[in-house]
Amino acid sequence: MKKTLHVIYCTVFFAICLVPVLVMAMGLDAGKAAEKRELAPFPTSIGTELPKEFGDWFSDHFGLRTQLVTGDAWYKYKLGYSTGDKVVVGRGEWLYFAETMPDYYRQSPMTDRELSILCETLDLIHSHFARQGVDFYFMAAPNKNTVYPEFMPLFVRPGDGLSDLSRLTAALSGRAYYLAAAIPPHGEGQVPLYHKRDSHWNNLGARIIYNQLMDKLAAGEAYDTYLDVVPVAVQNFQGDLDDMLLPALDMRDADYDFGIETRYKSRRQITDRMAMQITTTSEVNGRRVVFFRDSFFNNLIPFFSNNLGGADYRRAIPYPMQDVTAENFDAAVIEIAERNLRNVMSKTPVFPADEVILPDGVMGMKFDLDVTERGGLICLSGRLVADPDSVHEVYVVHGGRAYRAFRFDEDGGEGFSLYLDSGGYNPGDPVSLWVK
Repeated sequence: MKKTLHVIYCTVFFAICLVPVLVMAMGLDAGKAAEKRELAPFPTSIGTELPKEFGDWFSDHFGLRTQLVTGDAWYKYKLGYSTGDKVVVGRGEWLYFAETMPDYYRQSPMTDRELSILCETLDLIHSHFARQGVDFYFMAAPNKNTVYPEFMPLFVRPGDGLSDLSRLTAALSGRAYYLAAAIPPHGEGQVPLYHKRDSHWNNLGARIIYNQLMDKLAAGEAYDTYLDVVPVAVQNFQGDLDDMLLPALDMRDADYDFGIETRYKSRRQITDRMAMQITTTSEVNGRRVVFFRDSFFNNLIPFFSNNLGGADYRRAIPYPMQDVTAENFDAAVIEIAERNLRNVMSKTPVFPADEVILPDGVMGMKFDLDVTERGGLICLSGRLVADPDSVHEVYVVHGGRAYRAFRFDEDGGEGFSLYLDSGGYNPGDPVSLWVK
């Protein structure tokens, strides 16, 4: 009898161990990466990396991997813990994006110099668009835990001091182009304006942002505010944080349907609102706006497209701004998530620098120079042979003309950069650098 039990036990044990292998062999469970990454491919060549490549492939494609990972994450989630490094489990089943935690803790805040460069970058973009006859606005989408800190885990407290967003808001005070997102803090009994299980605002929050921006963009044209629409609550939204934490479960978050009738046409069928470029047109008015945006703008697309004659949504960085002229657009908007504020100065915005008068008090500076081409423009980028903290303005002189440069190189590092029209750049003419 005892021997029989041992045989049964061993048989069941090995059968359980074989199930994932059989599922994997039969291709019944392809699985998906909770980390939102590509699964490791099967090795295609024999070499020194074969054992590692095969191990990575086997780990990613192990039968029932997604279900097993989700099962482990589920019971820990119910205990208030997260198994992944991308999601923070809050109170009341609220989830937060872990990449916003450095902002929340005030870890690695912007230096005063970085903040100054960010403000200068936005000022230069605004100045360029003003010369082009194009209105400009900038808005940062607050992190979810900036608006709803009360649902963060009990043991988590924000760091001391002001956040980078608060410091930027203070620094840009008085600039007409800066719009602080008008998302109010959560009140007792109020419906949240962000998703509980996603990192972005919901359609209620999107309606607020849409109206805040359209008040500036409409320029007197009539537009739908949707404020008189009573939205219908629907439990149909699949949150990005749920997909990271519990990939095998079809969890759905609440969102709000405004019943918006589509009055616009898109240049290409919109199958993914995260596409690098989406262009829409309508006959409601003649206003044309280009939006340099991120994922926070996804649910704003129907609002704006319905109420603008032309809307161009661009997700690329560096910002492709070379065609933003009064001939093509009436206004331009940059929207970026609070956690990504540094991205504004991570790549040189692509537009031809405007000629300026070299101011008094500048001095010549030695530098290293790289010359590259992008989109028909010539990028002059390099490093200063000086302490960058002592430099507050940078000017490039070429062909007898002076231009104001950004205080970072083409890839966002220490240095300087700008773009020139290819017709205005002559490799035979010297380039000199002046700083203040």
